[in-house]
Amino acid sequence: MLPPGGPKCLPNRASGATTASTSERLRSASAGAFESWFAALARRLVAEGLGAARAREIAFSTVMLLEGAFLMSRTLRSTQPMAVAGRTAVAIVERALDEAPASLGPRR
Repeated sequence: MLPPGGPKCLPNRASGATTASTSERLRSASAGAFESWFAALARRLVAEGLGAARAREIAFSTVMLLEGAFLMSRTLRSTQPMAVAGRTAVAIVERALDEAPASLGPRR
């Protein structure tokens, strides 16, 4: 069980979700933050052998998975959604890397 209010990380979600239709400036800032997360993860996945399009897809999926789990963890006051999402994110990334062309070199 988490304390009231739950974990206090990834503040981008709340500001982006609540202001997306009312403040273009905040929406844009939140979108920029998400884009930086997507880009950082995609760069790492490309370095590990994934093609750029597949790496971006995996980056999107991973961030969306963790963002949803974070919201559920706060709502339920439980770490279980984050634990499950973490294991699932690892499995998604590992599977994608295993499916990457072997000609791109070692991956781990």
